[in-house]
Amino acid sequence: MRQFLLAYCFGDKLGGESHKRIPTHSGCSHPCYCSCHAVLVSSGTLGTFALGGSANIIGDIATGANNADWDPGVVSSLDRRNELVYEFSTSETLLAQVTSNTLTGDPDFFLLSNLDTTPDGALNLADGALGATFLDGALGATESLYLITAGTYFLSIDSYGVGTSASFDINLNFATAPFAPVASLDLGILGDDSTPLTLDILTSTYDTELAIFDEGGQFALVQC
Repeated sequence: MRQFLLAYCFGDKLGGESHKRIPTHSGCSHPCYCSCHAVLVSSGTLGTFALGGSANIIGDIATGANNADWDPGVVSSLDRRNELVYEFSTSETLLAQVTSNTLTGDPDFFLLSNLDTTPDGALNLADGALGATFLDGALGATESLYLITAGTYFLSIDSYGVGTSASFDINLNFATAPFAPVASLDLGILGDDSTPLTLDILTSTYDTELAIFDEGGQFALVQC
């Protein structure tokens, strides 16, 4: 059984908050700076899904835990609050979607590939963020999270804003990919972390566009 220490860190370490309780692994020598940082914890397993599958999820953020302060790569703002995390698997390439039934407060929904976090000072950053949706429209709306391949994923749900909470009744749905797979040619490794990648259309006389997508089908870069 995992043990935790309850540490109090004051405003000079947490951006002006008077205090904040941070659960850390037993034996952490400096919990206020998260040298032994917490990982995300799954609140439950939804099962394995194929095309047309769906899961109804009802919860209250107040019952969760604050093990990640930010999901870099899919959001640009920092929000300290609890999250509830649900594990699920898919048996094929599917489009993960979320439909709102009832929402109280302002819950946000993040798709993760793992439960790992990286410490950044007194904060924990989620490592596996793939996509997000905020369901800010009318109830009953369906929004896409990410095009995923067969594997295991995690839906992290939290509320927007410091010190806020939210409750939710949603459906997690799995639809067909919005486009058919296309033929591709493996070009190998084209660059490294220290060399800019340049796309050139050269002497094309047509209205040509080049684009880069990641393995999940998400747009990354375009050259017109």
